[in-house]
Amino acid sequence: ASTMVTPARRKDNLSSAFVQDETRLSSTFSLVLGSKFEHNSYTGFEFEPSGQLIWSASARQTFWASAARAIREPSRVDFGVQSDYGAVPYGDSTAILRVYGNPQLKSEKVRDFEAGYRVQASKRLSLDVATFLSYYRDLQTDEPAAPFIGTVAGQPRLIIPIVFDYLAHARNYGGEAFATFAASNRWKISAGYSLLHMDIARDASSQDADLAASAGNDPKHQFQIRSRLTPRPRWDWDVSMAYTGRRDALDIPASPRLDTRLAYRIGESTELSVTGSNLLQPQHAEFSDQYGLLHTLVERSVFVKVTWRF
Repeated sequence: ASTMVTPARRKDNLSSAFVQDETRLSSTFSLVLGSKFEHNSYTGFEFEPSGQLIWSASARQTFWASAARAIREPSRVDFGVQSDYGAVPYGDSTAILRVYGNPQLKSEKVRDFEAGYRVQASKRLSLDVATFLSYYRDLQTDEPAAPFIGTVAGQPRLIIPIVFDYLAHARNYGGEAFATFAASNRWKISAGYSLLHMDIARDASSQDADLAASAGNDPKHQFQIRSRLTPRPRWDWDVSMAYTGRRDALDIPASPRLDTRLAYRIGESTELSVTGSNLLQPQHAEFSDQYGLLHTLVERSVFVKVTWRF
């Protein structure tokens, strides 16, 4: 596969500013308002406002709600990439799939709404709960264009162009809960769970047939529990157990993961530690390439580390 970006040289300018102000409305309510202002070479002026309302119901309980707008600024690849990334059967021969950037760029936009609750239930137990709802628009899609005869490695070939466009929208919602329990002065346990639901749809004019499947790029369920123990002065023992749900679009199965670390502090500046990572299985897939073909496998590992601070 060959990839190039046109023009080969380009000068881009980016200017940005950020302002924020916190106002105490009463003894229990406060309001935070702010915005980022930006001007870039691709989409011009952009603004990203945000606001958060906080209610301190008591010394131990806090409720909050927020709203924000954000963008993804396009890059040179979105503007001028040209890449042959595969071939498909076409009659008695094959055709080359060639991706093209689009000079008529748009920024991908999101409007995000969140709410949460934090409580210090007791001297040893704290709990955080948050939920969110996000609306996306002008999401990038891959749109087929009219085939033409081009050249590949000096030979005439049928080219099927795929051009970037911005003809999709999405709605995400979910939440997370996180608790911390201090079992003793030397032992702290933290646990967290997150839920994510994604709905992605294309506009009526889009022909991106694979778009809806991209909702499966991220796991719906994730869970983690962590333990931090100081069995003796100068010793630390950390254990982390995590579970990541299946990612259907990338064909990555659900998987548990266990990591642990034992450290000993020598004086004030030196630490010796032994870490075991991904101990439950020899290897598992965590990441994939853009097209879900090649997975990055994380292997079981054990290593020793010496840290010296000065």
